[in-house]
Amino acid sequence: MRILFFSDIHGSIRNLEEYLKVDSAFDHYIFLGDIFGYIPLEKDVLSFFKKSNLTFILGNHDLYYLKSLSESEFLKTYSNINRSMISSNAYEERYGYLYETCSKYKLKDTSFLFGVPLEKNIILDNLRIILAHGSPSNPFNEYIYRDNENIKELFYKFNFDILALGHTHKSFIYENNGHYIINPGSCTIPRGGGNPSIIICNTNPLSFKIKAIPQTIKYRTITKTKIEVLN
Repeated sequence: MRILFFSDIHGSIRNLEEYLKVDSAFDHYIFLGDIFGYIPLEKDVLSFFKKSNLTFILGNHDLYYLKSLSESEFLKTYSNINRSMISSNAYEERYGYLYETCSKYKLKDTSFLFGVPLEKNIILDNLRIILAHGSPSNPFNEYIYRDNENIKELFYKFNFDILALGHTHKSFIYENNGHYIINPGSCTIPRGGGNPSIIICNTNPLSFKIKAIPQTIKYRTITKTKIEVLN
């Protein structure tokens, strides 16, 4: 089985077009959160997330958009995370595009996203895979980097063959006795610069490859957290 792991698209799948042209290119797609944020959501994104061979979770940015689209529907699933969130106005001031994006979509357009978790356990090709945006312990706002002092503890705290994470925008592959923690980085606009990236996985035999992909989105940084798309 050939799997494409990707994360943190933040509004656009333009950089992935080469990898999405033919459904047979990958047997399965796995997305690790943050559909929204940073730039206005482009119209083809939501239709892509209805692909039958795609498994996905949400990220921290996504919850701000779902809350703005329908707070009542949001609270049915994410009330425990609500306490950890800043206000919508504070989010808008920090990142922008929240209200602009939500004004363009109706609840029916995004209803399939409500209830999607930020952490999920799946099995593909007999592999136990944990998906978490931040970490399995704190999928909303924990950052796991390859050089974290406690990264090895995850191999003993959780039962997995593959633990796939997003959130940091930093790609890495970390192996321990045939078990793997991976992060594909951001495939759109990585924080701090650098190339957009993905991870390609082959399951038999199990192997992973971080692949830098071309940046096709022209943008400029307005502030540390605000971005303006130029095309």
